[in-house]
Amino acid sequence: MKKVLFIFAAVLFVLVGCGSNEKTSDDEVVKEQPDVQDDQQKQVDEEGFLKETDDPMEAGNKNNGIEVFNDEWDYTYLIKDWYSNDDTDEDGFNYIDFDGYKVKFSIALLEDTEEKNVIGVFAETLNDTDKTVQYNMDMELITDKQEQAQTDDMYGIGNSKPGIKTKGFVKVDLEYEVPESFKVTFEPPWDDEDEFNETIGEPIESEFTKE
Repeated sequence: MKKVLFIFAAVLFVLVGCGSNEKTSDDEVVKEQPDVQDDQQKQVDEEGFLKETDDPMEAGNKNNGIEVFNDEWDYTYLIKDWYSNDDTDEDGFNYIDFDGYKVKFSIALLEDTEEKNVIGVFAETLNDTDKTVQYNMDMELITDKQEQAQTDDMYGIGNSKPGIKTKGFVKVDLEYEVPESFKVTFEPPWDDEDEFNETIGEPIESEFTKE
């Protein structure tokens, strides 16, 4: 009789165990960890790699979840943080107008392959003037870490005829600590067909703070 009871108890234990396993479905696991999975979707692509692009405006939209930017010179940068001010829109973009030459841009803290910090600017311009315009997006930064830095001469936005849009990327290499904020002076573009390279508009000053 004891042997029969023991066998019955063992069978009951196995059935209970199987029942408990059936209750833990994949759907329930997903429901318990929605934040983790949603976050992973923002950080990686369908194959599990960090999201990357060589399009400056895709990289410059902070809501795209892009982690890596590859520039036209085949250099790679990790996007670490963003800089903004009161005029920055929800996607991270800012707008300046040099007498009809319009610039849409965002500013990010980047890290290059040598783990050096870089201020990167992703930009798109619209030449709404009647001139052929050259714009390098030359600018000078004065950081809260007492560093004065300028854009890399290798980079620039480029030349555009009236009515033309252009995209580009420029960067400022940092020699000291990562700034929490900085003041920046944007130099204006110039008339590329003018003998004396007459500038279009005046320098524009602004200030940005790390988010």
